[in-house]
Amino acid sequence: MSYKEKVITLEQALSMIKSDMNIVTGLGAAEAQLIMNHIHTIAKDVKNVTITNCLSMASGEFLQEEYVDAFNIDGWFFSPPLRKAHKHGNVSFIPNHLHLAGWKRLAHVKPDLYVGSASMPDEHGFVSLSTSNTYEAMMIEAADVVILEINPNYPRTFGDVEIHVSEIDHFIEADYKVPSLPDVEPNEKDLKIGAYIAELINDGDTLQLGIGGIPNAVASALKGKKDLGIHTEMMTSGMVELIECGAVTGKKKTLHKGKHVATFALGNQKLYDFIDNNPSVMILNGKYVNDP
Repeated sequence: MSYKEKVITLEQALSMIKSDMNIVTGLGAAEAQLIMNHIHTIAKDVKNVTITNCLSMASGEFLQEEYVDAFNIDGWFFSPPLRKAHKHGNVSFIPNHLHLAGWKRLAHVKPDLYVGSASMPDEHGFVSLSTSNTYEAMMIEAADVVILEINPNYPRTFGDVEIHVSEIDHFIEADYKVPSLPDVEPNEKDLKIGAYIAELINDGDTLQLGIGGIPNAVASALKGKKDLGIHTEMMTSGMVELIECGAVTGKKKTLHKGKHVATFALGNQKLYDFIDNNPSVMILNGKYVNDP
């Protein structure tokens, strides 16, 4: 079947969700926003549906107490909405090392349904998983049914993220903006910590940075360094600034020399514009990038 023959509506996708199903969705911006923002509308028709997510960016309506009989939520990242809903008794935190999250999930039970987001198909029929391949490709391969929300606003990235439309069961055509994180301005304490950390980093070192004021302060303090590299769980907005100012080149890396390697990207629109069709950025599987 062609891509167009596989396109379905949101309502058709939701109708495929049945009681006792196990659903996995993508990490962060790779989450299926349309499905997850509307899944609560089928609560009266289902029971005991398990949703596994990580760093969810959806509205979280399905986390409301009135839906506890319909949905169980397993969270690989215990975000504020999950912590708030934990008191309802249907939310569980699943401790994990990120490089093992997908593998351990499959060892326990494979997903009946995977839902995520992707870029538009190219002229050869390949979509890109775009912002994340932390565990997404593993779940796509293992799931009984796969639904991807195809979105022209999602960046086309390279690495382990290209999948042919023939390997996907259904597509929903979407047009929402890529979920983003607000830029967090470092406070005075963050800046002092960032400056201290920057003193410990030498020219040619390889970086991993995370979310928040301190990582942003570190990135800002590193702009005077030379030939830094990136091999990171999360590609951040601050890393783009380091690349653009010339502090990060990847020239001294011994693995993927000259490439900026991450397992997912989450930040501002400038980050998404930077990684779009950028061959210097590699989004690789979390079991590889984060393998100690």
